[in-house]
Amino acid sequence: MSTCKTSTHVLAVEDADRSADYYAEVLGFEKDPFEIGPGWRVVRNGACTISLGSCDGSGWVPASELVYHSFFAYLTFDDPHAYFEQVTAAGVEIKGEPRRTDGRVVEFSIKTIDGHGIMCGGGA
Repeated sequence: MSTCKTSTHVLAVEDADRSADYYAEVLGFEKDPFEIGPGWRVVRNGACTISLGSCDGSGWVPASELVYHSFFAYLTFDDPHAYFEQVTAAGVEIKGEPRRTDGRVVEFSIKTIDGHGIMCGGGA
């Protein structure tokens, strides 16, 4: 049996350049200089890679309209409290305050500029 070595999330967004700027400036990701093609941008934070693709509007539904189905990732941080402070200071919309889920794991959720949900957590 083969094991997955990496994972890349692929998201439909209204404007890939705008979204890449948001991920870099607000969420602490780095922009990847690699160009997939016109209308695409790639951002990374540690082991997490996200490909952002601009949509032309035909048949595209903004993630903010999908409610619970808008969540696409669970990101694990070495210090979830520090990341919470970072994104809160940057003005990120917090959808769920930090809470302990099993006595060891702290989790919280955020909403991106495009309406996608991200669960964040880690041991604390």
